[in-house]
Amino acid sequence: METETTGEMKLAEAYASRRLGRECLSDLQLDQLALGELGGVEGDRARLHVTQCPVCEAAHNRLEEERRRFSREVDVSQVAAAILQASHRVDEGVLRRGLRSWILPSAVTAAAFGGLLLLARPVARPVDPRPAAEAGAEAVRAKGGGFALATYVLYAGQEQPGTLHLGEALRAGDRVQFRVTAPRDSYLAVLSVDPQGEVSVFHPPGPEAAFVPAGRDLPLGTAVELDAGPGPETVVALFCDEPRLVADLVQALAPGAPSGSAEGPHVGRLPCTEVRTRLPKAPSPP
Repeated sequence: METETTGEMKLAEAYASRRLGRECLSDLQLDQLALGELGGVEGDRARLHVTQCPVCEAAHNRLEEERRRFSREVDVSQVAAAILQASHRVDEGVLRRGLRSWILPSAVTAAAFGGLLLLARPVARPVDPRPAAEAGAEAVRAKGGGFALATYVLYAGQEQPGTLHLGEALRAGDRVQFRVTAPRDSYLAVLSVDPQGEVSVFHPPGPEAAFVPAGRDLPLGTAVELDAGPGPETVVALFCDEPRLVADLVQALAPGAPSGSAEGPHVGRLPCTEVRTRLPKAPSPP
């Protein structure tokens, strides 16, 4: 009896921690498996493990049931519209007139909507009649000292998901979202400088640079809708070693302020690594 009770307790603990051993799947891996994002040998191994592990099988079945219940009970289109309507707007004093910034829902919430919002994925973009970027288009990922900035765009009127920006010209109404790679924990601000030298804040919405952990292709929680202002936009990602006021970073990029190179370790006198990329913009129709 004691052995049976001990075994039940261990199994209960395994269910609570969601792991029996090293081969068990994490919650993220189970989500990826359910979404079809685990392919090849990795996907086959994961599917086989789910059939052999009672803990992972139970967790997998629970996730599937939650998805089915969500589909039955929730009108996704109405909920997505409500989220967009209720999205927090960044203080207009921080942004240029006409430039809109949106705080996206958490990754868990957004995943539940199957990418209805700007959950960008690097997929092939269909042929677009807009003019391509000039010769020598910017690289897909701007890099500097191990830091990197990738730009994703949801074109006005385009169906989900957003796509990796490959240097083509953008228009007013297009929404952009950024992903960053950082070799160490940092405090991040993403700013934009227009041809007139006016500086705008793309990220974060708050007064201080946002903490980002070390990692690769980390999606930021904001998306920016481009205005009709003339282009191109120069996007500057500042990775700082300690918290910084966004206002100080804006001032460092203001006209006349000393600026580091695209991969320089400093912006003015601030200990921040600077990574730049350009967003070409097509002129708005008359």
